[in-house]
Amino acid sequence: ATVDFDDTADYPFGEDVRMPFTIETASTEPIVMHLTVGSNITQVACQKGYNEYLFKNLGVGIHKVSFYFTSGKYKTKTYNFNLVIVNSENLYVSSTFEGGEFEFGVPLSIDYRVSKMSTELFDVNLIIDGSVSKSLQVTAGTYYWTISSLSLGEHTLKIEASSISGEYSSVEFSVT
Repeated sequence: ATVDFDDTADYPFGEDVRMPFTIETASTEPIVMHLTVGSNITQVACQKGYNEYLFKNLGVGIHKVSFYFTSGKYKTKTYNFNLVIVNSENLYVSSTFEGGEFEFGVPLSIDYRVSKMSTELFDVNLIIDGSVSKSLQVTAGTYYWTISSLSLGEHTLKIEASSISGEYSSVEFSVT
């Protein structure tokens, strides 16, 4: 399957979000998309060639999306992303990073996204175990935090963003 969808974009509240995708298979069995949005699980019949899925009535915020396709005994990889619906009043920080166990000495690369329908600058703090590791100012968009050295053991990583008007959002991970 080829998914032609910008999962790094922030989508405006009140509009349906169109996700086009193309399926190529030699299978003659029915094709099904197994879609999870938040806690809602849906099965969608698809066809060979061009397809579209319309995300409708999504509220403002961060919606975790995952899906894969099956046809008979065949199954595609699972696609995972955050679908972010914004308005001009709310600030969000999201990430597809999930924490967990990592190999000592190998740098961690954490994607994060600052979302708001705005062009203002946001203050971002990258925090390791309660201490600010780095502070920066960014506009809405996707960024990466690379951590090249962590001591052995359990650590709490936090990304927080705030606006000049006092809005605040954060995301936190545990790594070992």
